[in-house]
Amino acid sequence: MHARDLVELAAYVASVGPARVERREFFGDAGLLEYWSASKCRFERWMRALREPPDAGSATAEQRRQAVFEEVLGSEILTRIWTAVGCACDRAAGADEAAPILLNIWTAHLQARHRVLAFLVAGSGVQLSQVVTINRVRRLCERWTDLLLGQLAEVCPVERFSHNQQRVEQFARDAKGCREPEIAWSVLHASLRMSVRGLLTGEAANSDLNRQVAAGVLANLPAGLFASTGIPKDLWVTRMERNSNDARVLVDQLLASDTTGVEGIGARVLRRGRHP
Repeated sequence: MHARDLVELAAYVASVGPARVERREFFGDAGLLEYWSASKCRFERWMRALREPPDAGSATAEQRRQAVFEEVLGSEILTRIWTAVGCACDRAAGADEAAPILLNIWTAHLQARHRVLAFLVAGSGVQLSQVVTINRVRRLCERWTDLLLGQLAEVCPVERFSHNQQRVEQFARDAKGCREPEIAWSVLHASLRMSVRGLLTGEAANSDLNRQVAAGVLANLPAGLFASTGIPKDLWVTRMERNSNDARVLVDQLLASDTTGVEGIGARVLRRGRHP
């Protein structure tokens, strides 16, 4: 699965976010665990790739780095939107269960983002054309993030996750004044799909983990919420084909290799016995 697909998923999450918050339901263990474990593994892969020497030399190394740049910046949209929705769901349910885990993933994603931007600013081993392209990706993703957060402004803590709060507030006013929300969402989805597919053109850096991240999100979005949004068939296939056993294998690997605080989060998820 490509980062482009995660951007589209972010739009669907934003469209059903208010309805998900209104259900006042806890997040399910399996989906939350899969999202956490896949995101952690993906972060580790990103950091390894970004630690490669800038003069690694080959065209293959440059393409791989480009793919990581695009994936970090593109998938950040979903990370911010899903974290905002998860925090709002916790608040609505009177709990503090999903938010700490989602915020931990968001913080790690910010570290990867900062590493990418620092890499580009330094310019060592990066062509000017690549810097220009990635900067365009950054600006596009920031604007789409703020637009989607604007759709959630009435129910989610969007200030913390925005890039430009004034822009979010403007988008929120536009959304509130819309007389045909379903038509507006259809137009928004089509516009987003065209813009990201025209700009995020590299190969997927971590297609396997992107698919698991998407499955973790979809597992905590009841099927009935998508009745009017027409979520792509591929995303439903992703949801159905994943299961908690895959996630438990990943988390076992993480707990065996990381002793710097991940255990506390993993143990917290694994100890929870409540089901949605």
